[in-house]
Amino acid sequence: MNCMKCGRELKDHQVFCPECLAVMNDYPVKPGTPILLPTRQNLPVAQPKPSKKKARKPEEQVLRLRSAVRWLTLALIVTLLAFVAAALMMLWLLDGPGWQPLF
Repeated sequence: MNCMKCGRELKDHQVFCPECLAVMNDYPVKPGTPILLPTRQNLPVAQPKPSKKKARKPEEQVLRLRSAVRWLTLALIVTLLAFVAAALMMLWLLDGPGWQPLF
């Protein structure tokens, strides 16, 4: 990496070289002052990463979607049954021990 002020080669992850930093310490900047950082030239262009998903045949996609729909339907039925059971239990608790089921 190069110094952002003078362009000298730096080690580690420093932004400014020790010489520039010593000179910059003589002229402090007030907090909140907007600064303009220099743009870097000749940066490598980022390459798009290849997709990790492998392409599936339409038949495989249909089978996976049908399986997902089955599982979601089962989850919906179980959730509705749990809700009905909870509602009946609440009615039984609110009405007292003499409550008679509707069916």
